[in-house]
Amino acid sequence: SKTELVYQDFYADVLRLNISTLLLRNAKRQLDNQGKKKKHPHAPNMTQALEYISAIVDFMRGNTDNVRIQLILHYATEDLMRHSVPIRKGRKYDRVRKPRRSGYFMPYKRTA
Repeated sequence: SKTELVYQDFYADVLRLNISTLLLRNAKRQLDNQGKKKKHPHAPNMTQALEYISAIVDFMRGNTDNVRIQLILHYATEDLMRHSVPIRKGRKYDRVRKPRRSGYFMPYKRTA
């Protein structure tokens, strides 16, 4: 039924966010253990962590080898550390929202 599909989708998203949070925590802990090497403290990128989850889940569908899964998680954590983003203090700006344009996006307009 539709209700079951909505619940399944919801719980899949919750699971995806929980796994990506675990990846982020591990990468953040390792970044903090490295000490201060840069001007600003760094944090892993949440968007990249969410992208890794789909690759990890795809890999885990066919493989249950713990060594390979740990290796993939290790490489994902290293990549999150390598592509971390700086946290600059005092950078809190309100989002400037543009007014909505009426009509359709250009690719969806009729040509004839």
